[in-house]
Amino acid sequence: MSPYYRYWGKAGTAGEGPASVHLLPYHCLDVAAAGQALLEINPRLAEYLARLTGLDVAGLRRWAPFFLALHDIGKFADAFQNLRPDLRTRLLGRAGSR
Repeated sequence: MSPYYRYWGKAGTAGEGPASVHLLPYHCLDVAAAGQALLEINPRLAEYLARLTGLDVAGLRRWAPFFLALHDIGKFADAFQNLRPDLRTRLLGRAGSR
């Protein structure tokens, strides 16, 4: 398994038994796909955002999913992963430091 599949992005609450977890790479891709879908079904939004960014609509539709996928890249950091030591231990196989 690739190492980036060992990081959590979204999780259920601790203390309720085994926590449900949404892995970080999948969370980032989900957000990118949702943003892409919103731009496709809402041309006015796409035109508005294109004007704000200085891109044409086609360029916005190409670049927006990329940047949306990066929106939570900081969650790969130990500081974030340590917010849930139980998940860090379960996924990464090591305890974090506080």
